[in-house]
Amino acid sequence: MKPVLGYFKLRGWAGPIRLLLAYLEVDYEERLYELPTTVREKNSTSSQCASSSAVLADWCQEKFSLGLPFPNLPYWIEGQIKLSETKAILKHISRTRAPTLLGSSVEDKAKLNVLEEVLWDMWNSLCQVCLRHDDDTLGKFLTDAKYKLNLLSDNFTGLWAIGSNVTYVDFLLYEVLYHYKLFYEMLSQPFPTLQSFLSRFESIPSIQKYMHSQRFINGPCFSNKFKSKL
Repeated sequence: MKPVLGYFKLRGWAGPIRLLLAYLEVDYEERLYELPTTVREKNSTSSQCASSSAVLADWCQEKFSLGLPFPNLPYWIEGQIKLSETKAILKHISRTRAPTLLGSSVEDKAKLNVLEEVLWDMWNSLCQVCLRHDDDTLGKFLTDAKYKLNLLSDNFTGLWAIGSNVTYVDFLLYEVLYHYKLFYEMLSQPFPTLQSFLSRFESIPSIQKYMHSQRFINGPCFSNKFKSKL
């Protein structure tokens, strides 16, 4: 059986995983769940699903029947391997199909571990500001984002995230930078090194093929309810 990737019908936290799968040309199935609604689901056994706020529709019906140790989206099911969480899935796919994507030395692995956490924090911050979009949240975000983008640019010294070879973090880096560019054109600063990375990544043949396929989900990036264009 083909492995299965499960996520909502949007780009979101599954974006880097889909890009990695396209890069490696992995044959897999995708279980796409409907986006959250505001309908109350009274008969659910999950407190998340029973809430009077957003109901996760068909995901709630399957959430606890898939055998996932920590049920969440995105998930990856491959035989007896059942994983949730974006970073765990990225590293598992890399480890089982292209171990060099995890870094070739202890030093590389250390750099990747730090960078993935920095990028994840940046992505979460953007998600929050898109959801709230109040002046205080936006002001703090802009200050922090410019600082983080400058650090990324200053530490970007090769073709890819940590040098001359593609790693699993490049797929996360691309998604984060794409979202930042979409939100505020990279916060109105040039960052030519980061812009070049985006163009270089999109020029990878297997990525280019995927982005022009019917399978590619260009948006929404997070949710239709966000007040920004994400």
